[in-house]
Formats: sequence, C-alpha cells, structure tokens
Amino acid sequence: MSKPQHLLAILSAMVAGAIVGVAVVLSRYVMKETTPEILALLRYSFGVLCFLPIAIPAYKGWFKLKDILPVAILGIGQFAILILLLNHSLNYISSARAALVFSTLPLQTMILAAVLGREKLTWQKSLGIILTILGLAVTEWRTLFSSDGNDQAWIGILLAAASGLCGATCSIFYRPYLERYATTTVSTFAMFASVAFLFLYSLPTDAFWEIPTLSDGVWWALVAVGASSGIGYFTWLWSLKHLAATTVTMFLCLGPITATLLGAIFLREAITTSFLAGLIIAIAGILIALAAKEKVTPIPQA
Repeated sequence: MSKPQHLLAILSAMVAGAIVGVAVVLSRYVMKETTPEILALLRYSFGVLCFLPIAIPAYKGWFKLKDILPVAILGIGQFAILILLLNHSLNYISSARAALVFSTLPLQTMILAAVLGREKLTWQKSLGIILTILGLAVTEWRTLFSSDGNDQAWIGILLAAASGLCGATCSIFYRPYLERYATTTVSTFAMFASVAFLFLYSLPTDAFWEIPTLSDGVWWALVAVGASSGIGYFTWLWSLKHLAATTVTMFLCLGPITATLLGAIFLREAITTSFLAGLIIAIAGILIALAAKEKVTPIPQA
C-alpha cells in the first residue's frame, strides 16, 4: 500500500471514530421519545437508504452463495447485537463506565487477532492502546467511579465487555469479504441484515407501534443520525480493508471525545481540565500505536 493510500485509510478511520461521537449526540435527542431498540432500527434503516444511491450504480455482482450468511451475521453482530448489549449494560452501570469498558475493544481486537494469527502483537501497539484507554478514563474521571449502590454492576461490566468483544470479532472477520467485494456492497447488505434482525426484535414491543407518533424534530434527527451512520460505516469498512483491525478500532476513542466537544458547542456542556488531560493522553496513545510497523497476515482468496 502506498503512503498516500495509507494516510487516507488512517483519515478514514478517524472520520469513522469521530462520527460515533456525532451519532451519540444526535441519539441523546432521539432517546427522549423512543427506546434504544427503535433508535437502532430507524437509524440503520435510514443508513441503508443513504447507501442505496451509491451501492446500486456501483453494483458489480452479488455475493457467492457461501458468503451471504457470514456477511449477514457480521452485520447483525456489528449493528444489532453490539448495540443491544451496550444499551442493556446501561441498566446496571453508568454511561461513563460502560464507555470505558467498551473502549477496551481495540485491546480485545489486538489480542484476538494475535491468537488467530491475523496480526503480530507488538509492544508499541499495546502501549498505545493502553494509553488511549487511560486517556478516556481520565476524561470521565468525575463520573467513572460514581456509585448508586447497585450490587449488580458486574452484570453491566460483562455486557459492555461482551459488546466490545462482538465489535472486535466483527472487525477481524470482515476483512476477507472486503477483499472479495466492493465496500459499498458489503456495507449495504450487512446493514440491511441488521435492520431485518432489529425489525423482528422490535416488532413485539409497544414502542414499535408508537413510531408514527414521533415528533418532526426527532424524525429529522433520525435522518441525520442515519446518514452519519452510513458514512461512518463505509469509512470504517474501507479502513478495515487497508489497515489492521487493531489500528482501525483504536480510533473509536475519538467517539466520546467528539461527543464531549459537540456537547460543549451545542449543549453548552463544560469542558473540564480532566477532559483536556485525557485528550492529550489518548492522542499520545494513538501516535505511539501508529508508529508501530503494521503487518497483517494475508487472507486466502477462497
């Protein structure tokens, strides 16, 4: 891979990570009127609709029969199972604690990729990832260890960790399909599979039948979060096609950082000294990890 393409892939991963923060801010507004499940369903439905005008003209052939189910499972895991696990963890622990546990996703990705022989475990990447996690911990220091007397917090921690493991697994196993098919084709079909799953999951709930009653402001926010999700997912997969999964997932730390900055700009939320200190630590971690030489094991083109 040429140096310009490598830099473009890093920029793409940064965009994907930052868009997570944009989606969080928009989701805060939408969640005033609906449930996490309905939010995910509508969010990714609009995401699919945003992809279609690009995916249809770029269509160059359908998946091989043996690849349809794996790509569908990856899409369901990435968009449905991951989100549901993370949302349910919030019933037991604070959002700050859930975000920190979920931020171990790059570390889980690196370990899993090394175990599977997909990537080489290096001290630079390990140190960089640990620093990014530490940076996020510092940014949320005030709320991270707040206790509400809940003796079932361990359940929330396990759910958030499982959500991260789900994301790590999907990030690793996407690569062979991204090397065989166009990114737009994989993106559209995987997201469509998650929408179908979330539709069946949400159908029995009361909130599903209350969708038509959502306010105009919420619908516009859903369109915006859906479009951002479509862009974010495409840049995420394009990065995974050109970079190691560990490197791409590391940029997820930009999500909570972006959410905090946008919250300060649009919601007048305070920027604390702990946030600035954590931001510096997280950026240092990213730079250290990026300095490591990447070596990704080629995937056989079966």
